[in-house]
Amino acid sequence: MLLIYTGSYPDDKCGVGDYVYNLNQEIKKNYTVNVVKLSLFELIYKIVSNRKIIKLINIQYPSIGFSTNKIAAFKPHVAFILAKLVGLKTSITLHEFSSLSKRAQYFLKIFKLADYIIFTTQYEKNIGEKTLFNSAKTRLIPIASNIPSCQKKEKKFDLVHFGIISKGKGIEEFIWIIKELNKKNIKFRSALIGYVPGADNSYANLIIEQCTEQKCELLLNKSAAEISNLLAETDMAILPYPDGISERRGTALAAMINRVLVFSLRGQFSSEFENIAVLGNDKNDLLSKVLYYINNTDS
Repeated sequence: MLLIYTGSYPDDKCGVGDYVYNLNQEIKKNYTVNVVKLSLFELIYKIVSNRKIIKLINIQYPSIGFSTNKIAAFKPHVAFILAKLVGLKTSITLHEFSSLSKRAQYFLKIFKLADYIIFTTQYEKNIGEKTLFNSAKTRLIPIASNIPSCQKKEKKFDLVHFGIISKGKGIEEFIWIIKELNKKNIKFRSALIGYVPGADNSYANLIIEQCTEQKCELLLNKSAAEISNLLAETDMAILPYPDGISERRGTALAAMINRVLVFSLRGQFSSEFENIAVLGNDKNDLLSKVLYYINNTDS
């Protein structure tokens, strides 16, 4: 049996939860899988009652569920120690390792004792091996999009941004592009398709206010099926990730499988996207490419 401990799981709107769900759906075709969300008491019960048949405990870190307070933030570490104390094999799946603060990375050192360290992209795996983890222990299990593909529909939106409303997603640059287009009196329809996380909403509230000022439609907390339908009605997705588009960006993948043209920034690991997305070197360059596309495409 595989026991997975995570801070988020559907219906939670969190990329980690989606990742665990997709992983569970695939693994359970051949193995028994139990998923425990947040509760250390439930985890302990599962370990005690199934110790003889548990082959591996996998801990997913971090996630929105583990970010609600300082105590919750250390639940994965406690779970890991418990697993080691009873002699079980362990693996840690690290999400967006390179984006973690130095303090958070410091507290990851205990996970060096895990049997396996799993990354979701080659980019993150390379950084993890260079900075903290033994390459003999690292493995790669890529992200899959939880947004289904939908048949293309009549266009409703010219450009959108979608995903969790949090920092580091390029939302500010998206709003800046909309603002610049409005200054030029260009006719277009835009939308922010976003999920407001349950933690601190101050950033989300600021983004919502700015979108309202720019007459960008707000489509919040939609289901995966609803997002798929909205993307099917969209021409362009403006996704200017600060570190550039890369394989770790599930929103870009979701847009592409729904045949939405992705505009993003060029980064260190963007080479595979050169021929399937429109890439800019900075926000001004990206704006010029958006303008060129709008001016040379039939509405």
